[in-house]
Amino acid sequence: MSVGLAALAASAVDADVGELQPFRATYSIVWRSFDAGTSELKLQHDSDQQYIYSSRSNASGLFHAFFSNEISQTSWFTVTKDGVRPDRYRGDDGSSKTARDISLDFNWETGRATGVAEDKAVDVALEPGTQDDMSIQIALMYALLKDQPPSSLRLIDKNRIKEYVYTSEGAEHLKTAVGEFDTVVYRSQRAGSTRVTRMWYAPSLGYVPVRGEQLREGKREWRMDIRRPKMQTREHCSPGLAQFPPPPRPMSESSCAESPDQRLRLLKAREKARPITFGINARAGGRWVTPADSAGFNVCGFDL
Repeated sequence: MSVGLAALAASAVDADVGELQPFRATYSIVWRSFDAGTSELKLQHDSDQQYIYSSRSNASGLFHAFFSNEISQTSWFTVTKDGVRPDRYRGDDGSSKTARDISLDFNWETGRATGVAEDKAVDVALEPGTQDDMSIQIALMYALLKDQPPSSLRLIDKNRIKEYVYTSEGAEHLKTAVGEFDTVVYRSQRAGSTRVTRMWYAPSLGYVPVRGEQLREGKREWRMDIRRPKMQTREHCSPGLAQFPPPPRPMSESSCAESPDQRLRLLKAREKARPITFGINARAGGRWVTPADSAGFNVCGFDL
């Protein structure tokens, strides 16, 4: 397991049981057998029980010719005694057109969700537990943290509320680009649909997903896998994100002498430092850090 992930795992263990932990994770996306691009998931703690969960996806290779803009999704939600409750959702395909954009506002006092989806007005009566495209991911993670896995979750889709059945497929030990994890596997499917989504969640990381895939009629359409972490300078840390690893404790000469391999790995990592690119959804970078100016920088974050 990488240093960054080890620190995240430690923070998950030290945190209050059942509490969401802010994170940022980057994934590679494969569509069928083609590299399609990358996607970044980021959970931020806004205030009190309010959070912001976002996705940034960028196409690569042949797919970049058709999807040249960054695709973004953001959900603002509140954690209540009943679980995750979405407040706002925005989806933007990155182009100047609005034919694929979505803007929804949830008014739980009136019991309605209103807004615009793909240039059509939305006004839907909310059902208990209704989620948006992003908050539904956190709703499952939060339920797993509480040891209360749901049998189903409701999702707003334009002017409709759809129900998805969630089924546990058991545990699986998974090897990834950032280490090995014990995971729990869940599949979700809507009644009558041939499309199935499967996700691998790592309990040691607060149930952050480390792999996902979608199948249609038994054939895989896309797959996402967590990527190797990249170092980030302290000046680019976002408020509300955990710092990985935490500030180092002073080391005595004897302790330094006992860990030359650690110092060698750190020096090599500094020499290879590169800009951070922000990149789940298959549908600002930092400045350059050169070996010359990186010798003394403080590492505060890792893209998982």
